[in-house]
Amino acid sequence: MFLALATTVDQGVQMINMPVKLITGQIATDQARIVSVKGIYDIFSQMQKTNNEQEAKNQSNQFLYTFWFMGTISIALGFTNLLPIPALDGGRILFLLPELIFKKKVNQVIEARIHSISFALLISLMAVLVICDFINPVA
Repeated sequence: MFLALATTVDQGVQMINMPVKLITGQIATDQARIVSVKGIYDIFSQMQKTNNEQEAKNQSNQFLYTFWFMGTISIALGFTNLLPIPALDGGRILFLLPELIFKKKVNQVIEARIHSISFALLISLMAVLVICDFINPVA
């Protein structure tokens, strides 16, 4: 159980450090990229192929990669959801901070507009990523 917790913490730290490493050039941009649902499916398909090859070799840890991948996706979704981007939970927290500090709510109309624009931008980003994953699939 402690190994699972330590691995989860390590994965979280790696996800936080990844953008910093990309910006500072410690990781080449061709080695890491943002993928859409299609890219995640491609990666999962490759993992299933690896699992099938391990099964043919009678290795007992054939599902380890699949469970690790699902855990990584779960951690990444949780981390991404907490980013201070309006339309995500982290953005909602960001709008609650002025209320906690100044005891005054942000104008609901302005907040709704900001969330709507942010949501539209996130959907647009998702569409671009899906198109990119079809043009240049994960190999």
